Amino acid sequence: MTTQTAEVINLNNGVELPALGLGVFQSPPEETVGAVEAALAIGYRLIDTAAAYGNEREVGEGIRRSGIDRGEVFVTRVFPVRASRRSSMSQAGEIRRLVVTSTTSEWT
Repeated sequence: MTTQTAEVINLNNGVELPALGLGVFQSPPEETVGAVEAALAIGYRLIDTAAAYGNEREVGEGIRRSGIDRGEVFVTRVFPVRASRRSSMSQAGEIRRLVVTSTTSEWT
């Protein structure tokens, strides 16, 4: 497989966020591990997931199996609107690199 170099978005804090990533919405859990592993093997460094997708454990396993240093991988996660902001942010604290996104203005 050939690895790809993706364009990045330069954030205000100097972090370079990959402009393109793998989304796992509607990815069956039994296919997610392999999809994440394959995406990382060809150069993806951004994985988008959500608790509602039911495949977050498999995303983590795909990252682990890839052998890519976890510090090189961005995981974006949509927090459920029904969850309290405090509990959602405590979950976020357990993840090293996280881009917080929301579908409502609750976070602004």
